[in-house]
Amino acid sequence: GDVLGIDPNVVVRTEPRPFTSNFEPNYLAAIDFGVADFPWLFTPAANNADRLRPWLALIVLKNDEFGEPAPQTVPLPSIGVIAVAALQDLSENWAWAHVQVSNEDNVTQTLAGDPGHVLARLICPRRLEPETSYDAFLVPAFDAGRRVGLGLDLAGVTEALPAWKSDTPASKATPFALPFYYRFA
Repeated sequence: GDVLGIDPNVVVRTEPRPFTSNFEPNYLAAIDFGVADFPWLFTPAANNADRLRPWLALIVLKNDEFGEPAPQTVPLPSIGVIAVAALQDLSENWAWAHVQVSNEDNVTQTLAGDPGHVLARLICPRRLEPETSYDAFLVPAFDAGRRVGLGLDLAGVTEALPAWKSDTPASKATPFALPFYYRFA
């Protein structure tokens, strides 16, 4: 709940690349970070059976599944999600984050001597439809992060609850407010 933004330079690559109109429908959207532990760095949840949920999630939405509130929220910009069913199940968020080492050396030695060969990746599990426009958002995966990003009070927040659930109410008339740290289309 303490993070009010990220340095955009920590993002080293996005898939699809910005403004790609012909992304393969059998691929998944992803975002790579140049800091190996970035997705877990501020996680408020405890490890559960060797599964640590990242403090971030990558979501991908069609143009008619979200709106942009006016005026914008502070301290983070936000979107109003109209279709919560388009968002992934955050209880499985741990499965969509990993670290990649791009050489055959010992991981500890690589991190110490050549950290440029180690990156972290978040993947959005949503399959993209061909010839469809999407926007991708890096969002808080925990309710405390969502509340802080919207400038809401954290009073009463005592658990590491997910930012949304499958039954989170949302509609065109009352969209679900979700702040974001990074966006690409």
